[in-house]
Amino acid sequence: MMSIWTIAIYELKRYWRMKFLFVMLIITPLLLIFILGSALSEDFRVTDRAIEPLDLYLYDADAKEISFALQQFLETEPIKEMIHVHYVDSIEKVEEAIKEREGQFGLMIPHGFTEAVISRSETELKLFLGYSQVKNRTAETIIRSFLDELNRVQATGAVVAALSLEKNMIKESALSSSTSQDYVISGKLHREKDFSAVQYYTSTMLIMFLLYTGLTAAISLVEEREKHTLERLHSLPITSYHIVLGKLLGNVLLAFIQAGIILVFTALVYDVDWGESIGYIILILLLTIFASMGMALLVSFIFHNVKTLGSVFSAFIGVMTFIAGGMVPHTEGVFATLQQFTVNYWAHQGLIQLMLGQDPSHIYHNLMYLFAIVMTLTLCSIGFYRKAGYNE
Repeated sequence: MMSIWTIAIYELKRYWRMKFLFVMLIITPLLLIFILGSALSEDFRVTDRAIEPLDLYLYDADAKEISFALQQFLETEPIKEMIHVHYVDSIEKVEEAIKEREGQFGLMIPHGFTEAVISRSETELKLFLGYSQVKNRTAETIIRSFLDELNRVQATGAVVAALSLEKNMIKESALSSSTSQDYVISGKLHREKDFSAVQYYTSTMLIMFLLYTGLTAAISLVEEREKHTLERLHSLPITSYHIVLGKLLGNVLLAFIQAGIILVFTALVYDVDWGESIGYIILILLLTIFASMGMALLVSFIFHNVKTLGSVFSAFIGVMTFIAGGMVPHTEGVFATLQQFTVNYWAHQGLIQLMLGQDPSHIYHNLMYLFAIVMTLTLCSIGFYRKAGYNE
């Protein structure tokens, strides 16, 4: 055990003499956090936005009780403040208005709509989407609020009963101003706690450069073979197992020092709020470091040239960071799927949740995925080590 610690301490001393490494692993991430956090701060700022009213073109081919109820629903407060309804007499005029951008949304109530609702048959409104996604969603949300209530009443059988007694009861219940107020609420985009651009990029850059610590470990392992100094180490009364563990332990300690400096510096200088669950933050960083060491050990068995290893490892970490939203947040498309296969994603999401003050139970699945990645890399590395060993 002492031999492992001796090698680890020697690794730390060797890194301390390499000033460029100190700059790369500590100064560079702090500069990137400052630059990205300052340049992109506006993109992360949460502000209240007033919903601009939209022009809805409506063609009613049904012209019966429930279609009238929907029309009157759209004229109630505060819905009419958000939607200006224009009534037309053909579906072609709706399509033309959307095509010419005179209207931002179109709606056609099909013939037989009321009878289908009464008989509980399947029917649907025809929606014409405009050029603005925001206004499309606004209109869809309001219309769906009416349909959801109609479906609820229909499901309980109240529609048939109400229409058999008095058809206007549907109109009265669906159109009451109190009902519309329940569905359409003008609110504010506000959370008790938001994260800033500086916090976001502190998390992503910290994770990325912790992974780069694995690159230094891999290079250290390969250099011993490439420079033919591994034979001298084997001449000592230690096994290759001790050499590998000692070098990895030295890099783990280096990563802890790196993480500690970045955590303290960003908290004191950049005013980054790391939350109150420091223990879980350390656990996430520890799993990230172990994943980094697992990748380092694995690639050191695959590549026997420092330049090739450095290029491949650096490119892999860069691509993985980009996919996980380390440079630009990805929430949709193929990146939203691919990022779930990266170490960066699960570590970053866990850190952000803790920064926002979430209960640690919300990040248990993040820890589970990180642990699974660490175990997979560890088992693969052990398999390679038993097969090839650590020798020239």
